[in-house]
Amino acid sequence: MPPLNYHALHYFLMVASEGTFTAAAERLGLSQPALSQQIAQLERSLGRPLFHRGGRRLLLTQLGEYMKGRLETHFHAIELAWAETRFESNQFQSLSIAAVHTLFSYFLPETLVGYRLRNLGARLDVKGRSTLDVLNLVRVRNVDFGLIYGSAAVDQDLHLENLFLEEIVAVYQPGTDVAEQLKATRTLTEAHQIIAFQKGYALRSLIDRATQSRPLDIAMEVDNVSLMLTMTGVGGLVALLPRGLAEARAAECALEWVSLDWPRITRQVVLVRRSDQRLAAPARALWDEFLQSAHQFIS
Repeated sequence: MPPLNYHALHYFLMVASEGTFTAAAERLGLSQPALSQQIAQLERSLGRPLFHRGGRRLLLTQLGEYMKGRLETHFHAIELAWAETRFESNQFQSLSIAAVHTLFSYFLPETLVGYRLRNLGARLDVKGRSTLDVLNLVRVRNVDFGLIYGSAAVDQDLHLENLFLEEIVAVYQPGTDVAEQLKATRTLTEAHQIIAFQKGYALRSLIDRATQSRPLDIAMEVDNVSLMLTMTGVGGLVALLPRGLAEARAAECALEWVSLDWPRITRQVVLVRRSDQRLAAPARALWDEFLQSAHQFIS
């Protein structure tokens, strides 16, 4: 029997989580061919495939589902044990935070730059992740704290503090029939072609829930803000994005935005840290600075 390859098991879990070799390789810092080779070797050692290949996303086989279920809990325990050991040894050399991607477009940059200018010795490690990934990084102490959307399920081991309520608005190309209709009615209909984040993103889930009784026409799905704004400007589409992001980015893309009466969508932006963790002075200072910066978004 070949020796157990712990790296390959970790790679398998990452591919299973991300759904594609490309996304998993990026998260792991590997080339796609190298990652594919590791998974292929793992499958050869088992004598059966772990993934169904051929579609846009990799789907787990029955064996893959079994293996994922057996491994996930144990690998999480190992990561937590290692993170807590590092924490106890005081080897954290920089202040580290994680935040959901959209906040990088309007809320985080000014606050982080201001903090850095006032604390020239500070070393900041800032990660952009999904809400669930931010929560996991906080749980295993890989970051000092995180910024997420309050709609996520949070266990008692985490402490939340509200920052501001974020309104979702419609962003569109001016000078079109769509623009005039939106400004007049502030209402989306099935006639509007919507560009939205892909399923699995927190904002997309929020939109789907809010429009369940009157589904929108999601004509295009993308995975980043810049592409969404670009396609809105050339494709006659309507994007649903946070108001702060629209205020910061729409004009530079020759776009306009409007608040909506329907669907009326809001979500709470919150800070999150471990309940049993006392923030060190630099982290506490940045936490307080986020609270102060949030006042400009509170109406």
